[in-house]
Amino acid sequence: MLVIVLRSVLFIACLLLSSCKPLQILQQSSYRASEFLLSYKNKPIYSIFSVSFFALGIIAVFVNIWLACGFSVIYSVVSIVFYRKNLKKPIVFTKRVVRLLIAYAVFVIAFAIIQIFIIQVYALVFCSVLILLFANFVCKPIEKRIAQGFLIRAEDKIRRINPTVIAITGSYGKTSLKNILAQILSTQYKVCASPKSYNTPMGLARCINENLKDGDRIFIAEAGARYRGDIGEICSFLNPKIAVITAIGNQHLSTFKTLKNLQNEKFSIITDSVESVFINGDTVKDILPIPKDKLVTVSGKNGTVKYDEVYIENEKQKFVVYAKNTYTIKCSLLADYMPSTITLALAIAESLGISQKNIKNSINNLKPIAHRLEILYNDKDVIIDDAYNSNESGFISAINLVSSYKNKIKIVITPGVVELGKRQSEINMRLASYAYDRVDYLFTYGINAEAIKRGAGDKCEICSSLDECMKRYKSIQGERAVLFENDLPDTY
Repeated sequence: MLVIVLRSVLFIACLLLSSCKPLQILQQSSYRASEFLLSYKNKPIYSIFSVSFFALGIIAVFVNIWLACGFSVIYSVVSIVFYRKNLKKPIVFTKRVVRLLIAYAVFVIAFAIIQIFIIQVYALVFCSVLILLFANFVCKPIEKRIAQGFLIRAEDKIRRINPTVIAITGSYGKTSLKNILAQILSTQYKVCASPKSYNTPMGLARCINENLKDGDRIFIAEAGARYRGDIGEICSFLNPKIAVITAIGNQHLSTFKTLKNLQNEKFSIITDSVESVFINGDTVKDILPIPKDKLVTVSGKNGTVKYDEVYIENEKQKFVVYAKNTYTIKCSLLADYMPSTITLALAIAESLGISQKNIKNSINNLKPIAHRLEILYNDKDVIIDDAYNSNESGFISAINLVSSYKNKIKIVITPGVVELGKRQSEINMRLASYAYDRVDYLFTYGINAEAIKRGAGDKCEICSSLDECMKRYKSIQGERAVLFENDLPDTY
């Protein structure tokens, strides 16, 4: 009897411990099974590890149950090592994770009881991934019901407070525009903006329920989209009055499959409730038909609101914007896409009645956003932190910025750009080739390493991790300008 109890306890303990890595990946995959499986595809070692131990476990169960027990201990220990190795973001024990773990534990205990009577069932100790996915599937209806409750609360609250809702979408540039716009508009209005990069229905619902206050006159929301219909779901409870499209690019081609699908999704933000539409003409080249009852403003170099005379001097970017008024801008945001983004924000601010003085002062006092081409200094080294995320246009902009430090050794550390579908290798190779002519060293790691190496040739070194890249760059003597371009989550 004691032997059976010990074996059952070991079964439960091993299944709980070996679930850490798959649970972390599932959470970072937004609990979508398709994205979870894609992350295992991106890191074949996880799949090989799981399948290999499952095969060994089945063989061991039929040979000797204690051999299988030994393998299960090894499996659990290695699983924990995988979880802790190069860990960037650990499991966050949200209420949803707790509910999922309860469901998972119920299945684990049930299988533990069954294996007492059918000893071959012990082989399931190597199936933590499958059991976790099944528990997640079982929890889906519950989570959907809970999410619907959050969305209804958010919709009721936003309808009661009735702020002017500005919905911002685009392949990139959403967060930068949102932060700049919030700073300008807050000079004359009470503004609530979605925090960080909250851009999903649940993230926005949480922001509304927790942060939107009586008296707030403007709510600025990012509307993200990875699948068709995502923006429609957001707009269904936000009912935006102002729709903004920052860019149409290759980001999320892996889920949208074609640029046309992606473009249609972005333009779906122009719903019946929208009165005004603002489009960045520099990065949205093909503008789809827009209903005639909408007031449309296109900003950019050749837009109805445009900028010109751009140059950088004394670490300040200077340019002129021609809108209802003329603005001479001098700000500390040095990215070459900033004049375009600021001009778009300025056009929206003018439409909402912000004074010329408040617009100009707000823009001239803009501070760099953390991890988005943020310039830091370490003694004589310049550190350009653009690690939050990356896209094709942003990558090029970051390379242009680091290459402007003519008297320093120019170093780039990057895992490349992801979610580009079938063109991912081609685009990363092209970006690396662009960097080759402008930097001295390029250190890379991860899923795009081989493509980047092909593009950057002898200037590129493939490392095993970000930590190894750091060691390599620190070994280079001299005054350095170092660009950290993108930092992929654990799912990659």
